[in-house]
Amino acid sequence: MKNLFSNLAISDKMSSPSIAPFVLTSINPSTTEILGEVVISSEKEIHDMVEYARSAQKKWQLKTVFERISLIEPILKKFVESKKVLAQLITDEMGKPINEAQEEMEDGFECIQWYLDNVSEAIQPTINHEDRHEIHQTTYQPCGVTACIVPWNFPFLNFVWSVIPNLLVGNTVVFKHSEKCPLFSKQLDVLMDSMLPKGVFSVVYGDGIAGEQLIRLGVDQICFTGSSQTGLMIHQLANSQAAKLNKIVRVHTELGGSAPGIVFEDVDIESTAKLIYKARFENCGQVCDGLKRLVVQKSIYDALLEALIKILESKTIGNPSSIKTHIGPLVDSIQFRALKEQVEDAKINGASIITAGSIPLEMNGYFYLPTLITNVERNMRVWKEEVFGPVLPIVIFSEVEEAIELANDTIYGLGGYLYSNDKQLLRNVRSQMKTGMVSENGTYYVRPFVPFGSGGYGLSGTGINNGQQVFKKLCCTQVTSYPWRKHTFQSELTTALNTKLNSKKEIARQKLIQHGIWKTHDDGVVEIKSYELPLKIGSKNTIKKFNISLFVFGEGGADEDAYYVATYGDLNHLGEGVPLVRLQSLCPHGHYLHSAHCDCDEQRDLALEKISKDPLGGIFIMGAGENHAGRGIGQVMIAALYSYGYQTGRDVVASSFNDLSFKRDERNFESMMEILRRLKVRRIRLLTNNPDKVKDVTQSGGVEVVKVLDLIGKVSAESLKERILLARAGHTYDRVELEKLKRQIVEEGGVDPLDAW
Repeated sequence: MKNLFSNLAISDKMSSPSIAPFVLTSINPSTTEILGEVVISSEKEIHDMVEYARSAQKKWQLKTVFERISLIEPILKKFVESKKVLAQLITDEMGKPINEAQEEMEDGFECIQWYLDNVSEAIQPTINHEDRHEIHQTTYQPCGVTACIVPWNFPFLNFVWSVIPNLLVGNTVVFKHSEKCPLFSKQLDVLMDSMLPKGVFSVVYGDGIAGEQLIRLGVDQICFTGSSQTGLMIHQLANSQAAKLNKIVRVHTELGGSAPGIVFEDVDIESTAKLIYKARFENCGQVCDGLKRLVVQKSIYDALLEALIKILESKTIGNPSSIKTHIGPLVDSIQFRALKEQVEDAKINGASIITAGSIPLEMNGYFYLPTLITNVERNMRVWKEEVFGPVLPIVIFSEVEEAIELANDTIYGLGGYLYSNDKQLLRNVRSQMKTGMVSENGTYYVRPFVPFGSGGYGLSGTGINNGQQVFKKLCCTQVTSYPWRKHTFQSELTTALNTKLNSKKEIARQKLIQHGIWKTHDDGVVEIKSYELPLKIGSKNTIKKFNISLFVFGEGGADEDAYYVATYGDLNHLGEGVPLVRLQSLCPHGHYLHSAHCDCDEQRDLALEKISKDPLGGIFIMGAGENHAGRGIGQVMIAALYSYGYQTGRDVVASSFNDLSFKRDERNFESMMEILRRLKVRRIRLLTNNPDKVKDVTQSGGVEVVKVLDLIGKVSAESLKERILLARAGHTYDRVELEKLKRQIVEEGGVDPLDAW
C-alpha cells in the first residue's frame, strides 16, 4: 500500500540512513525558520503503545462513566491554564492568526465541557420496548482501542473532537497528529502525561508510514479526519486487514469538502459579503467545510463581487502573531504549490484572477494573496477539486434549478451555505442539496451539541463529530431481552439513571445547600427555595412571572417524586383565601412546564392563564415520579434541576423525556395535598378537566374543594381523544356530550379524534 500521507513531507533527515533516530522538523510557515524537532516513533514503539492501550482498556472500561469524567475534568483545567502557550504554538507551527488560534482553544474548551456534561446521558441504557410480558433494553459498551489520526488545520479542535469522546465512553486511544504540527502534538502529550493511567492515551509521531503501521497493528476502531484520498486508502487497508485480524475494524472518517454557497438576489449585499468572507477566508481558507464555490444570482453578481473585493482589500496580511493580522500563511510549501497550480490552471483556461492586499516585504513565508476567480468553467481544477487556501471561484446562475445543479456538481458532500430572506425558498433548496450540513444566512453549525458530518454524501466520509450521536458511534451496542418482573424497571433502568446522575447531583446539591437554596425538613422532605421565573403561556406567548419552588418526597430512593410548584400572587393571601389550584401529573409523554406538544400542555397553559388572571391568584403543582406518570422520572428531573441550580440556582429543566416508555398515570394526590398544607392552604377552587379528580383529592384529606372549575378550552381532536379514552376507562365524563363534540370535529376537519395522535 502507498504511504497514507504521500503528499505530505517530513524532515529531509528521513532520507538519510546515516542519521538516527529519524525526526520530524517543525517549520514556521511565516518565516520558513525551524522551530524544533520531534523524534519519530519506531515501529516497535507503536506496537508497544497499542499493546499498552489494549491492556489498559480492560480496566478503563470497568470504571463508571463518572469516574472517567472525574479523570478528564482536571485535563480540561490544565488545558485552560495552558491556553496562551498552546494558542501561540498553533500560530507558530501552522500560521493561524493568533486571534483565531485563541478562539480555537476556547471552542475546544466548550466542547470538552459539553462532553463532560452530556456523555452519561448519551450512553445510558435505553428501554426499546416494555410491556407486562417482556422488556428489551439497549446498552452501549466501549469498542476497545481506537486509533485517532487527525490533520493540522485545527490542531486543538481535531484532537478534542477525536480523542475526548473516545476516552469518556471507555475506549483507549493511540493518537497520531499530522507531521506538520509535531511540537503542538508533543505539548499535548506532555500535558496529558501522568493525568491518566498508563496506556489509556499515548501519542505516535510520524508521517503516513507511522499511520499505516498503527492501523496494521489490529486496533478495534479508527477515527480519521483528513483528505478524501487518504480516507479511501484507510478504508481499503482496514477492510484488507479483516481476514487477518478475524474482525471488522470500525472506521469513522470526516474527509474533504468543496462546499457551495448559493446567494439569491433578495439578500443584503454588504452583510452577506461579510458572511461569505468569514465562511471562506478564515484560517487562510484551510477549512474542510469552508465555502469553496460561490454560486451567485445574476442580478446581484456585480454588486456582490465589488463588496467582496472591498472586504479583501481591507484585510491585513502578515505576521500571524500580531492581533492586527487577518490572514496568515498557508501551512507549508506543499500546500502553497498545490494552490498555485490550481489557480494557474484556471487562468490558463480563461478565468479572471482578482487578488487583493499585499504581503509585507519582511515576511518570507508561504503567503498567498486572497483571490477571487471569475469566468469559471466546470472543467477547471478550482471547481472540480477541493481548494485548500484563500481562493474563491465564483459562477453565475439565473434560475433556482440551475443553482441547485451547480451546488451538487461535486464529488464531495460535507457542507453547504445558503443566503436568502425567503424561508420557503431556503427550505426548497436545502432539501435538494446533497450535503451533510447546511448553514443558512451565516448560522454557525460547528457547535458541540450539533452533529458534524457529511451525512454519507460523496467522498466526504461517514463519521460524526459532536452531538450526542458521537458517543453512541464510538460504542458497540448490546441488546438484552428479558421477561418482565415486578420492579424490573426500577432495578434496571432506574439504577442506571441513578448511576448516571448521582455524581453531578451530589455536587450540585452541596452547592445549593451552601447558598441556602436547598433545605431538608425534619421529616426528610426536600424543598428548593422559591425563585421567580417568567413563563410563556399558551399560543399567545404571554409572559407571566411565577414563583417556582420544588418539593421532593423520598429523595434519593426508588420511590422519589418531584413536584414543581408554580404560584401566582401573594402566598400569604393565597393561604387566607380560596385560591385556584391545578394538580397535574407529568403526562405520559414526558411534557411539563416548558413544553408544548399535546393536550396535557394545552391544559397546563389554560390553567396557568386562568391562575394568572384570577384576582387572588393560585397554585399549579406538577408531579413526576414513581407515584405519577413516568415511574422514577422525578429522579431525572430533579437531578437536572440540581445541575441547573449548580450553575445558576434559578432555572428548571427544559427538555422532554419521551424515550423512557411511560406506561401508567397513577395520579397519587397525597403528596400534593401535603404541599398545599405546607403552603398553609386549606380551601381551594380546583381546576380540572377530569370529574373523578375531585373524589381523589377529597379522599387525600386535609384540603376542602370549595368549587370545581372545568378546565376545558377550545376542544381539539387531540384533547377530545384523551377525554374519550378516559371515559372508556371508567371516568365519569358525559358520553353524550363527548359524542356530540366528536361529530362536530369530524364534520369541521374530517379528522376522527381517535386517529389524531
